[in-house]
Amino acid sequence: MELKNRLNKAAALGLLAAAGVGAVAPAHAAVDVAAVVTEINGTLTPIGTIGAAVLLVVVGIAAFKWVRRAIH
Repeated sequence: MELKNRLNKAAALGLLAAAGVGAVAPAHAAVDVAAVVTEINGTLTPIGTIGAAVLLVVVGIAAFKWVRRAIH
């Protein structure tokens, strides 16, 4: 009986969520995102450089462990 109650509650919540999604009107606000896109594109080079440095450190540590294991 408890399982039936849980299923009924889950079904009711699902219907409520579906109704809520359907009730939301789509927003068509004109938002200029050019400045944000320009800012993100400007940070690609430093982020790429930092990522490459981190990757180099991780690979260096793995290579060091690999060589150390081979020597012992």
